[in-house]
Amino acid sequence: MSKFSIAHEDFQELSILAALNQLSEIDRNFVTEYAATDLELEAELASLQNTFATFAYSVEPLTLPTHLKDRLFQRINSEHPCEQPVEPQVKQTPKANLLSFGLRGEDVNWEPHPDVVGVTVAMLHVDVANRQLSALVRCEPGIAYPDHEHAQSEEIFMLEGNLSMDGKVYGVGDFIYSATGSNHAPKSTNGCLFLVRTSLDDRFV
Repeated sequence: MSKFSIAHEDFQELSILAALNQLSEIDRNFVTEYAATDLELEAELASLQNTFATFAYSVEPLTLPTHLKDRLFQRINSEHPCEQPVEPQVKQTPKANLLSFGLRGEDVNWEPHPDVVGVTVAMLHVDVANRQLSALVRCEPGIAYPDHEHAQSEEIFMLEGNLSMDGKVYGVGDFIYSATGSNHAPKSTNGCLFLVRTSLDDRFV
């Protein structure tokens, strides 16, 4: 990591762009590496990623001003004329470390779904680069989830209750795979809890 610091306002703007997947892989790595130098910055970046992920089904694609990222990096570089231009120095971290982490049950944070009353979501992992998320989803009895289309394939593993989808009822231990481009409107008579891996870019239809 280069020996410099950037203004917190600049870091916030870069973090938002990273969370919205508006940066290149190299620039996202820079933001991640810079955030890793400070626990508060790292927590701030993670919070932004989780927040944007919860809006996956409700927000239309965002069009950002042209060259916003380029202007931001130019501003950072102009404020550090004695430093090398801000280019991410990606640390070679062992692949196993990149892929491994743990989350304790007591640290799982449940939040109401932003659009569907009676559904709560606990984000477990957000993969911004691949536009995917892993989460626990709890539905109250009688819930009907709006019809939505999958931008990527979706995988559901049932943990409690029942879920009706495409004319079939799934219960504890059942696995449901939905292909890219498919759509459905699941329902739960008795309520349910399931683990889901799906796209950040699914949309209501």
